Order: sequence, then structure tokens, then C-alpha cells
Amino acid sequence: MSGIQTKIEFQSFSVKRFVAMLLLLIVGVLNFIIFGIDFGRHISTGSIMTFEGPSYFYASGLLPTIVAIFLLLYCLLSYFKGSIVEEGNALILTETRFRKKIETNLEKKKIVRMFLTNNEDGIKYLWLFLFVPYIIINYYYMMLNFYQPFIIGVVNITAITILISILLSAIALIILYAFPQWYLRIYTNKGTYELWFEPPRKKIREIALNLGIIQGERKELVEINPLKNFSKRHLLIASIFLGYGIFNVVCYMTTFALFQTIVCYFLIFIGIYLISAELRKLPLPVKSNGPGTVQYHLKSKYYQQFFFLNKTEKREVGYQHIDFEVFWGICTGALFMFIIFKIVQIWMILNSYNLLILLDNAILMTLIGGGILFLLGFHILVPEKTLFFRTVNFSVETPFLKSKERETSSIKENLTNIKAAFKRNFQDPALKKKFIKRIIFIISASIIGIIVLLWEYFFYFNLFNLFNF
Repeated sequence: MSGIQTKIEFQSFSVKRFVAMLLLLIVGVLNFIIFGIDFGRHISTGSIMTFEGPSYFYASGLLPTIVAIFLLLYCLLSYFKGSIVEEGNALILTETRFRKKIETNLEKKKIVRMFLTNNEDGIKYLWLFLFVPYIIINYYYMMLNFYQPFIIGVVNITAITILISILLSAIALIILYAFPQWYLRIYTNKGTYELWFEPPRKKIREIALNLGIIQGERKELVEINPLKNFSKRHLLIASIFLGYGIFNVVCYMTTFALFQTIVCYFLIFIGIYLISAELRKLPLPVKSNGPGTVQYHLKSKYYQQFFFLNKTEKREVGYQHIDFEVFWGICTGALFMFIIFKIVQIWMILNSYNLLILLDNAILMTLIGGGILFLLGFHILVPEKTLFFRTVNFSVETPFLKSKERETSSIKENLTNIKAAFKRNFQDPALKKKFIKRIIFIISASIIGIIVLLWEYFFYFNLFNLFNF
């Protein structure tokens, strides 16, 4: 596990976030110059929310300005000089921030796992939660100004400024979400060392060599084409969710939209998240080197991962659910709650007032909403094939590359595999426990949606009776 070099020095500066900051700062300054920060009827470019409301700066310029300031502070505060020294049986990692030196000593014999990657998303989905609603809301304002200038604003200035804001913010979102920093994590018997940083690109392989994650032999390099390894299951769900979410947003200004905008937000969140996750995926081959030490340099067009695992006892292909992290918890709970709410609501209105004109909408909403919830439930409840590396104390799970003979093409074979995977929920105790917890979560979210609907229904019903409406 000895690297070629004994010492390497580097500087870490968040170039990508700095570029995103500049784009968002341009949006903020442009909106400030064009719209100003005034309130009232004398705003020539129009106002939002009410007749004498605030200027458009508060809709299209405020969020980018706040995020730009945050990113500028982050870039300044996250800069540091680092070094990695191999000294005998020890690795010494040093970070120097504002003249303060932080030194970490790791004993190489006690390192059980390391990886260095630029495909780790962390909590990057928060950028989706911030900017997708921003883009959709400003799309509505832009369309209002393009097609109804007599209602809001001056079309040539207001709409074009909002359009430029949307485009620059979308580019900033892509930079922030699709291109994470480098992430180093080292597991030892005593604990874990982790570091987010952005060194010069030419230094990456040298850092991996000096850490001992790879040995400098090209045989560990695996080049991956993410498009050829795109999961059909994820592609189907992402296409439907993203496509219908965008379609519903576009149609929202007409009577054809079936679900409120908040449902579209979460559909678009999931669609973008799944596509991004597939493009970032760096799976290990099933026939990987070992047993014993596993070392790989996984590489696609934009992403890389240097992977080291010590003292592997065995590897096997099994089944595992997707990680039910915060992102999936929020999106799953919100979609089940809001869609159940909307479906029950329209049938209650239809039943109470006998409005047969809504029957086709109620049927269509039930079918589309039910289809969305079925696909979402399928995704979080049906486990996927996973490659496991087993050691004495823990196991490492990773997606894997399918060989050509393992790929299935017919619908019948795919359905058979899905059925077999679903049965694993009842055969494997660990999977069964997760399955039950997720079912309870889904039922709870659905019940909350119905309770909120009943509260709203009876609140307004009693209020109308009180005032004799």
C-alpha cells in the first residue's frame, strides 16, 4: 500500500462554486438595475403579488443574490493548502487554513477502506429544492409578461430580464449540482477521516498514489460509459416524472393542468435526481480483483473514483433497496400526501355537488396520480441487484457492471426478475424490516393527506354555515 511519492502538496479552491457565484451575482445585479427594490404603483416594469406590490427583483433577483453572497463566503472560507506525507507506516494529512495548521496522523495498517471521488452528491439535492421552484415561478411571471403585458409590466424589458435570469440560474444550478467537489474518505479501525476539497485536476492521480489507494498500475483502470449502463428502471421513472412534471408546469396557465405546482416540483426533483445519479454512477465490475485487497480507478467522461478496500473475505451479488435518505423521505412523503389529497378532494367535490362536468377530470387525475404513486412505490419498495464486498466487521455495497450475457431484453424476462426481486422482501429478514418501515411511511403520508383534506373540508363547511353563505 506504498505510494510512489512520499509527499505531495496542493491548494484547494472551489473554482466551480466561484463560477456559479459570478453567474448568480450577474442575475442579482441585472435585476437590481432593471427592477429596483421599490414597492408601489409607480414601478414602470411592473410589480408582483398585488397591484402595488414589490418589484420583480424580489421574485427573480433576491434568491440568486443571497446564494451568490453565500457562495462567495464559502469560496473564501473553504480555501486551504494541503499536503499528504507518507512516513514509514503512517500517513500524515495536513490542512492549513488561515495560518492554522490541522494535522491528522493515520496508521496505514489500520486503514480498511478508502475512496477518493468527484461523484459524491452529499446534500447537493438542496440546490434542486432552491432553484427548481425559483425557475418555475419565474417561468410563470415571464409568460404573463410575454402574452399579457396589459396585466403585468412592460413586456420587452420585464420578460426578457426574467428569461435571462432563468437561463443564468439554470446554468449555475447545473454547475452546483452536477459537478461536485472531490471527496476523500478514509475508514480505520478507530474512526473515519473525510475531506471535501478541489485541488488542481492534474494533482488528483498523484494524491491517490500517495495515499496508496492505487499502486500506479493501469490494470486497475476501468473506463465506464454511463449511457450503456443506464438502469432501465431508473430511466423509465425519471422520464415519466420529469416529462409529466414539465408538461404540467407548461399547461398550468391553462385549464388542462391536473395537479398543483407543488406536485410538479417533486416530480421534477425526482426526475433530475435519478438522471444525475445514473450519469454519476461508477459501478465496479462483478469479476473484480481479489479476494484480499480491492483497488480500482473507475472513470467516466466527467467523473472518477479511486477505490481501495483491504482484507476482503468474499464478494457476492445480492439485493438491496435504494437508500431511503432525506431526499427520498421528503419527496415520497410529499407526493403521497398531496396526490392522495387531490384525488380524494376532486371525488368529494364531485359527490357533494353532483358536478358531472368534473367526472372526466376526476378519472384522469385518479389514473395519472395512481400511476405516479405506483411507480414511486415500486422504486422504493423493490430491491435492486447489488455487489457486496464482505469483510470481518462490515460490508460495502456498490452497483455493478452487467456483462452482456447477464443483460435481459424481453419484457417477460424483466417482469420475472422484478417479481423475484420483490419476493426478496419476504425472504431476507433485513430487506423485510426495511420493506415494512417503508410501507408504514407511505400509509402515514397518505393518511396525513386525507386528514388535512377533511380538516379543510369541514372547516370551510362550518365557516359557510356560520355566515349563511
